[in-house]
Amino acid sequence: MKPSNSSIVAKVANFLIQTLNEGYIEELAKTTAFVKRQSKITGYIFAMMMTFELRQQKASSLEELSTRLGLEGIPISKQGLDNRFNESSVIFMKLLTENALSSKLDRAQVLDNAIPFNRIMIKDSTVFQLPTTCSDKYVGCGGGASEAGIKIQYEYDLKCKEGINISAQPSRSPDNKHYLKDIQPNDLCLEDLGYFTLDHLGDIIDKEAYFLTRLKYGTTVFIKKNNQFEKLNLDMLVSKMKEGQIMELDVLLGQDKKVPARLVLERVPNEVAAKKRRKLKMDKQNKRKTISKGRLAFCDVNAYVTNACIKLLPTALIRTIYSLRWQIEIIFKTWKSIFNLDKVNPMKLHRFECLNYGTLLQIIICTKVFNYYKTILWNNSNIELSELKSMKCILSMLLHMKTHIKSGAIKRIKDLLKTSLNVLIQKCKKERKKGLLTPMMIMNQLTLA
Repeated sequence: MKPSNSSIVAKVANFLIQTLNEGYIEELAKTTAFVKRQSKITGYIFAMMMTFELRQQKASSLEELSTRLGLEGIPISKQGLDNRFNESSVIFMKLLTENALSSKLDRAQVLDNAIPFNRIMIKDSTVFQLPTTCSDKYVGCGGGASEAGIKIQYEYDLKCKEGINISAQPSRSPDNKHYLKDIQPNDLCLEDLGYFTLDHLGDIIDKEAYFLTRLKYGTTVFIKKNNQFEKLNLDMLVSKMKEGQIMELDVLLGQDKKVPARLVLERVPNEVAAKKRRKLKMDKQNKRKTISKGRLAFCDVNAYVTNACIKLLPTALIRTIYSLRWQIEIIFKTWKSIFNLDKVNPMKLHRFECLNYGTLLQIIICTKVFNYYKTILWNNSNIELSELKSMKCILSMLLHMKTHIKSGAIKRIKDLLKTSLNVLIQKCKKERKKGLLTPMMIMNQLTLA
């Protein structure tokens, strides 16, 4: 039986009230020592201020924030407010954000296109520069970039539409030090080359899960013939392939590791290869390097490796399934273009971290509401929502709802949710580009296969 709109709205309302519950937040503030005694700024007031403080080109100054609090009957000087940004407040906001990420919006259904994997796990990172006041903790990449920069790592389950983990590191920290950790049996892990290590691929196999990734150029590849390991000359193999040709081989990866995998090579059109070469040369990390002829020639193919059998991942669908990884790039785009995550004015480190966790909490709340709506609408009506259009709508709704959440006005919250659901259905559908499949359609293909 399909859930009614009223039951959908009721579940979202309960999630919002529980996530931003004053009693729960105050208890967390005491646990983290943000609140040690009675204070003008309670944990709830502070959390709501950080969560609903919009990050714009010009963030609110301490004077403006203290004035706003004064108008709400909370008199505090800008210096007194500044003192509340400390190590305890950062721990408090971090824990509040992590708890919100791990909480489940009460959903009886996942995607009806129940593909043959437990989860489809995607991980990637997004980077932005910070004021030099943050450089002691968040070291930048140097060169022409800022002295300070932050990298946000995000793990996401595309099948169940759930964020799994979120963490922050200095922008200088390499991705392959932060690859997927929460891997369960029968997961499919989609990661880009930044996370490619043979140890990681071996770990996925040990956990009885599956990987699908591009092959990193320079990786030693063997094939087994007559119980002997024979090194594969990939450069020669690629040079003999014709446009549109797809080749598949059972291989072992690594001089020492010998990780078993299926290698799928797809010769791309010349214009696509030329575009890949231009992008390779323009990459920031390559600008000062000499790129080998072999590496440039390798742009002639898409090269994928997976440990999933052909029944689970048909060869003809490999490229299409790997393209699902780009969903996380769309997520990052909403973080920056809608929530302004990368807009940071000069401020002390603790204030930035509190603001950053508050913005991430805002993002997590909106994302969970969006994912719930997206799943239900797809299962009920085959309506697929656009991330960019929908997140704008949901953020606007959340900001209008702030006062009602504080007062616990459930009817007003439900009215706003009902209105937002109708707007999503009418205005926020994903537009299908001619000749291209949407993510939901791609997963349906995998199910049918």
